[in-house]
Amino acid sequence: VVASGADVSMAYDLYSIAGIYSTGLVEFDASTAVMPIADLQTLVVLDPGRIHEVAVATTDPAAASQTAERIAAALGGADRALAVAPWPELNPGLAEYVALADSLYWIFIIVIFAIASFGIANTMLMATFERRREFAVMLALGSSPWSIVGSVLYEALAIGLVSLALGAAVTAPLMTWFYVAPPSLAWLFGNVTLQGALMTPTLRVGYNLPAWTAATIGLILTALIAAFYPAIRAARVPPADTLSGL
Repeated sequence: VVASGADVSMAYDLYSIAGIYSTGLVEFDASTAVMPIADLQTLVVLDPGRIHEVAVATTDPAAASQTAERIAAALGGADRALAVAPWPELNPGLAEYVALADSLYWIFIIVIFAIASFGIANTMLMATFERRREFAVMLALGSSPWSIVGSVLYEALAIGLVSLALGAAVTAPLMTWFYVAPPSLAWLFGNVTLQGALMTPTLRVGYNLPAWTAATIGLILTALIAAFYPAIRAARVPPADTLSGL
């Protein structure tokens, strides 16, 4: 084994191979060895009470920068030459990929909400057009335009809630399956590496209640906003002309 010593010298020695492991990363497997820490300290001329690196894992990857700042504040000092860096600094390529994935995620969300809004708006426009005489009768009998608007918005809200219930009934079993036993696509793509990180192609999902709540509220608001224009048109139907067939 040839390495750089802690005293800037060339470190080298002979060792017996006890086993061979495989992570799926060709570059990592070809350049990494696992050995007892005492032997490693002897090889790189490092005192037994010293280490050269500490890796800290966080539950939330987005909290890495804040965690690094707190650790640096706790361990830092003018007399201590310590460098604390989060993973985006150590692997900027992977950080750029994560940012790109987040951007694509938001584009996907915008497209879904746009489709939902157009679908509800089209449905409510057709429904209010077919019911012009009904709205004209209601206005002729003394109903206020805002009551017509409220009626159409309530219908849009009902459509949104029924759609959410049907969507949840269809997707809940699939999400449970993907969470408990995510199907692997390794037979199709194999293992993929990105910036030195091994990515196993599995259809894995996670339970995220805040995201589900935000999506539910967002879809309901989308239904109401999309139905507002058809509701205004229904409230502005001229009763006399509509009932006379004009």
